[in-house]
This record gives sequence, structure tokens and C-alpha cells, in this order.
Amino acid sequence: MPKIAASLVLVSMAFIGGKSRAAGFEFGEIGQIALGRGFAYVAKADGGEAFHYNPAGLSKLRGLHLVLGGTFVRATESFHRIGSGYVCRVDTYDCLLERGDPGPGVYDPARDQGPYALDPLLDVNTGAPYASQDTRSFGPLPLPLLVVSYGDLGGVKNLNLSLGVTSPSSVGSSRFSSSGGQRYSLIETSIVAAFVGLGLAWSPSRLLRLGGVFNAAFLRSRIAQATQTMASPRQAGDNELLADDVAVAIEVADPFTPTATFGLMSQPLDFLELGASVRLPVGFSAKGKVSVSPPSNAPDLRLVGKGDVTVEQTLPLVVRLGARFFLPRFDVELDYIYEHTGAIEKVSLQMDDVVVDNGQGDLVTFQDTAIPMRLRDAHALRLGGDVSVVGGVLELRAGAFAAGSAYKDNHETFSVLFPYGRQLGLSAGLSVAVWRSEDEADRAVLVHAGYSHVFQQGVTVTHGVSQQNVVRNAADDPSTGNIVNNGRYRASFDFFGLSVSARL
Repeated sequence: MPKIAASLVLVSMAFIGGKSRAAGFEFGEIGQIALGRGFAYVAKADGGEAFHYNPAGLSKLRGLHLVLGGTFVRATESFHRIGSGYVCRVDTYDCLLERGDPGPGVYDPARDQGPYALDPLLDVNTGAPYASQDTRSFGPLPLPLLVVSYGDLGGVKNLNLSLGVTSPSSVGSSRFSSSGGQRYSLIETSIVAAFVGLGLAWSPSRLLRLGGVFNAAFLRSRIAQATQTMASPRQAGDNELLADDVAVAIEVADPFTPTATFGLMSQPLDFLELGASVRLPVGFSAKGKVSVSPPSNAPDLRLVGKGDVTVEQTLPLVVRLGARFFLPRFDVELDYIYEHTGAIEKVSLQMDDVVVDNGQGDLVTFQDTAIPMRLRDAHALRLGGDVSVVGGVLELRAGAFAAGSAYKDNHETFSVLFPYGRQLGLSAGLSVAVWRSEDEADRAVLVHAGYSHVFQQGVTVTHGVSQQNVVRNAADDPSTGNIVNNGRYRASFDFFGLSVSARL
């Protein structure tokens, strides 16, 4: 019977925080003031955006304070798949050519023991090199920011209670060609996530501010990619025939996962503020369904089991440190961001009665899978500041950031699922007061806008290990698919943010 080579292993990787941040798993940040400052906001954190960056800053707010805004992310991505044409052992990348075999390597199961896979040079459907695959995507929704705060609660000075809805930063939508060379990694994705939280902050003096936000995280995701009805290094030339492609989609949701962010701030000098915050890891366990669409050469292929699936993954621990120098009309801040991505060892995919009938009465059961991540810890630096042009009416801001990659230097697992490398971002923004009271209460309504463009260093993968993974019906099934992530990757990103804040 034909085996179904499925990239469900790769599918599950795409649920990790959506498409995620340059310095690790979360891409960019939320908040329109912070956006205009290059996301350098940990030590300033004097508005509703403190709910996300540093909850200790909520203690600076007086009376009723509201913020409502959203940030759109546009991603421009390109992948040009380029293979060697040789059969390679994916654990050591020992290719048969390098062992002296003439011409393209030929897999011999009696001789070549271990996890071998073909790294195709040409697209078998066209006989030509793979075409470059390009995409531009938005959304699907803006990254939300809604925070309602009340300061000096119950008459207690500097005691603040806040409610908020925020989002883990992400590019939540992507769509590629269903016939392109990337299709075994990704065809399309749509991810919506939100944090709903309660914040509490207090400050006994300018030397110490403390705060915490306790969040309930929600995640809903849909990922689709192509799989194959047969995959083996013995018949590797046929592993990518379009007529054999099976479209597999996973739709899952996690309605509630608890997490928290804690922060502190201090102003030891009249012109210096320090800030720090820690967001605890977020462990999602998303449950849902697997669906399949049959290939043209097996139109009767169908799912006959319940098709239940559970995807388990974690957003990492995030530590933010900041120092801010300020004068009455000017400030500048430098932040350091650390993400403990190296601690994320795997993503788990658990199948419950996911069984496929190939249309000829043969059944294949999808097996549970654990995907090694092979990442390292990630780091970023951010620099930004504000200048008051017209006191209380107009502020301008600008910033920049440099971020490392969570991938190891050989980028062996880099793919269109998580195509984020070293980045440099440039930002600008402004705040305009559209109404301000004339009494001493300093009530006001302000509009904030921010923009950032992110340049990403190109990545070329030559020792990729991501394959068309086979849904094995037995643990000793040796079938394996082609290597699918070698090639050149290019990307850039644009953030557009707009919000309204009110002090009442």
C-alpha cells in the first residue's frame, strides 16, 4: 500500500507563537509609543503600554487612564529553494558525493544505514530549478492593545489596578503557492492569540516601583501544508510529484493558559530611571482536528478516524532590562532583551485516532511525534527616546534595535515556518494632544502613531535537516522524505501602529 508522507512534524512547529520575533519566538512588540521608540520602553513605561513591557510603570498613572490601539504587521518574505542533488545523512550531513560516489548519490539500504534523504536539485514536476516563492502578508488581525487603569486606588497613593487585553507579538498570517518548492513546509497559516489580564502596581517612593500582570492566554491556529502519498530515499525522484500531494491542515485552540509578567523600577537620580521585567514561560496545549484533502491520483483517500490532535509548545521566558536618561523635554533609553529559547527542547504532537484510508482499504495511523527544536538563547538591544516639541501638545520619537537569531549558526532547521534571523529595525512616531483640560487635573486625550521598518540579514541554508516526514504506521517503518529547507531566505517587515489614550 502507499505510505502517506506527512509534514505534520513541521506543521506543529508553526504553532509556536505564530510567526515570531527576531530575537527569538515573538516578533516585534506591541504598543504605539514603544513602537516609535524602537520598542525601548522598559524604564520609561509611563502609560498603558506598561501593562505589556513593565507592570511596575502602572504605578505612575493617576486616576482613570484608558488606552485603545492596534498594530498592523506587513511581512515580505522570499524563499528560493536550492538543493545539491545528492542523498545526505541528515544527522551528520554526510552526503554520498562526499564519500566519492560518482554523480548524484544513489541510496543503497544495504550499505547506507541511518537517516538518509534526498536533497533535490531540480523540481521533478518541471525538470527545472525551483522557482523563487514570494509572499506579502498582513494580519489577519491587528495586534491589540486595550488597557483600563485606575491609579491611587482607594485613596492609596501610587496604588494602581488595571485590566487589559494584549497579544503576544506575531505575524499571524502567511500564504504561499500550493505548488511551490516550500509547500512541504508551509502553504498557509492563520494564528490569533490574545492575553487577557489583571494588573496591580504600587510604589512607596521613586526608589522602588513594583508591579505584576496575571494573564489568561488564548490561542487559535490553522496551519496547512502539503504531504505525500509515498516517500522513500529509494524512490526519492518521485517524492514531490504534485499528483501525489495530500493537503493536510491542523486547526487547534487553547482557550486558557495562565502566565504572568512581573516588573520593578527605580529612580536613583533626578535624571536616571532603571527598569526590569520578567515574563514567565507560556505553555500552550492546543487541541483540535486534523483534516486531509486527497491527491489527484488517489481521489478516494479520506480520514476515517476522529482526527483529534493536541499540539504542545512553549513561549519562552523573557527578561527585559532598561536604563533611561531624561530631562524635562527629552529622554533616551537603552534596553537589553533576553529570551530563553534554548530551554525549549521540543514541540509535541499527540494524535488520537487519526487514521487515513487510501481509498483501497489500506489504513495508516498517524503516530505521536516530538520535534527537536535545536535553538539557542536569543538577545536584542534597543535604543530610543522622545523629545517634546510643543509642551503637552506634540512629542516626536525615534529609535532603533538590533536583534539576534534563535537559530544556531548553521541554520539547519531554518524554514518558511519560522524565517527569522538577525535583524535591524528603525522606528519613528509621534503623540498629539487632541484635547486637554484647562484645570489642574491634567485630563487629556492623545493620539499616538508609530512606524518601524525591519531589515533582516539574508540566510542561506546548505545543511538543512527539515524533511517531508512520514506518518509511520509502525515504529520500524524506514520511510523518509526529501530535505526541503535548503535555499536562500529573504525577509523584511513593516509595523504600523495607531492608538488613543485618555487621562480622565
